[in-house]
Amino acid sequence: MPDTVLAGRIRMVRGSMTQAQFANRTDLSRQSMINYEAGRTIPSTSHLKKIALASGVAVAWLLGDISDLPPGAFIMLPADATLPAIPILSEGQAGDIGQEPLQLNMLPLEHQKALKPQEGSGKYWEGDNEYWLTRPADVRDLTAYSMRVKGDSMSPKLEEGQLVVASPIKQVYSGDLAVVKIKDDAVLLKVVYFRNGKVELRSFNPAHETKIFDREDIEFMNKIVWLKL
Repeated sequence: MPDTVLAGRIRMVRGSMTQAQFANRTDLSRQSMINYEAGRTIPSTSHLKKIALASGVAVAWLLGDISDLPPGAFIMLPADATLPAIPILSEGQAGDIGQEPLQLNMLPLEHQKALKPQEGSGKYWEGDNEYWLTRPADVRDLTAYSMRVKGDSMSPKLEEGQLVVASPIKQVYSGDLAVVKIKDDAVLLKVVYFRNGKVELRSFNPAHETKIFDREDIEFMNKIVWLKL
């Protein structure tokens, strides 16, 4: 039976190299690499060692282990995985971001459209997601989630595609960077300021105007506690 975890990780370590280039680096044939990445065949032990040596990862990691991944590493897991992780939420507008931890060591990458409070659960996402971020050492909130920045409103400090981690249990103060959900509207990543009973949402990019809301218009604010620089 094809090993989709192994196939996916071989594709990951190949990165931007072509299959021919990676095959040459590993001293394997291009056809073997095509078969391994498609999950049609499983590499022999000697071929696994060559792939691991050429890409700088452990054979155990290629086979599915994540215990040796450094904090903040991005990984794709199959939907039925039982390994520990943190979900990554993604997609949003100009700093909008966006599932549920499999276990304690990783965070889910969330999708902006899925980002909503679930009553009584303490979670801010829904559905399943196969993309995860290994939990940074100082993020201990079990309801934390990760997201990708989208758009240029937080440029140059935060660029599109950059990963951040939000914590629903942390208090948000003026000057904090936070994921902010406007009632019946957008999820935004902004710098938050509280002034005269209003909530100001500022961008780093001066081309984007400050947004001002009444407090009752804010569904929730989750403080950003980690950035992948």
